[in-house]
Amino acid sequence: KGAGDMSAEQIADFFANAGGSIAGSCGNNSIYWQASVLSGGFDEALSILADVVQHPTFPAKELEILRPRQLADIDRVDEDWQPQLMAKFRAEFFKGSPLALLTEGGKDVVAKATVGQISKHHSKYVRGGDSVLAIFGRFDADAAAKRVKELFADLPGGTVDVKTPPAPKVPADGKRVVMKTEKNIAAVIVAVPGMTVDNPDRFPLNVLDTIISGYRLPSGWLHAELRGKQLVYVVHAYNFPALAPGAFITYAAGEPDKAPEILRIIDANLRKASNYTPTEVEIKRAVNTILTADVLGNQSMSSLAMTAATDELFGFGYDFRNKIEAIYARITPADVAAVGKKYLSGGYFTVVTTPEPK
Repeated sequence: KGAGDMSAEQIADFFANAGGSIAGSCGNNSIYWQASVLSGGFDEALSILADVVQHPTFPAKELEILRPRQLADIDRVDEDWQPQLMAKFRAEFFKGSPLALLTEGGKDVVAKATVGQISKHHSKYVRGGDSVLAIFGRFDADAAAKRVKELFADLPGGTVDVKTPPAPKVPADGKRVVMKTEKNIAAVIVAVPGMTVDNPDRFPLNVLDTIISGYRLPSGWLHAELRGKQLVYVVHAYNFPALAPGAFITYAAGEPDKAPEILRIIDANLRKASNYTPTEVEIKRAVNTILTADVLGNQSMSSLAMTAATDELFGFGYDFRNKIEAIYARITPADVAAVGKKYLSGGYFTVVTTPEPK
């Protein structure tokens, strides 16, 4: 929204006329900027991106345009069952961790944030030692490398010490949190403490997840049983690793009076998974599903660049995607059984949002 000697309007006009886009955001693990443009506008786009990253001007008028939009985004979290459920879950399950916070932000912070605070935050956290730049597409690689060194010379060196919080703890007999909602639907999350993104357990756990509920698209035990009995509108499970310890999460939504049965079936299937040893055929089928989803999810230049940048940033190497097929090929039934027992045997943390809390 303004960088170097260009205004927000000038930056937006350039990318619109060049057939591209530019955006910045904050995810669970990183601050990132993305720009895409037709190859003829690459040089100027790279120059503008360098200013956006290093020399943002933070115009006060742009903050006042953005602030009400951001506050409205925060309000919209409660308008739909899924973000409302996830907000409640993260606040309760990840207490003491940054993962308790939503990327939309908190209303009290957004309402009071000043240009000075935002500029100070940028100066503290945008450091060369913590940064990765990935460029994919049609361009002269040698010329681009030289130009990157020139354009990003002002990026401060060093790294930022980001403290890693401890893993969430759940009592052995579990914990349940119930929240009354005005929506005519019951939504549930059943979760267990998970892992950091660098933990190799995530690969066999992804295989088990695919057997339980599918991978990105629904299938598996939970989908077959809960949808087969017409108890839910949607059900899915997924592994959520992060730089801070994450979670293995199962969520579903159905009629309020069916919530107890939905929870009973989810509980039974997770306990089944904690003592399950799959066959080689099941593992092969799950791995094919995972690898196919990965290929389909990384078709565009922007997604390939994002994957390479984050893989490098997190210490796996920019070419990590080329190695995951071999990693999954080595997974055995015993590996899957071990992670099931390790992560799914303990107490379950359950959150329910429902108009009928009793």
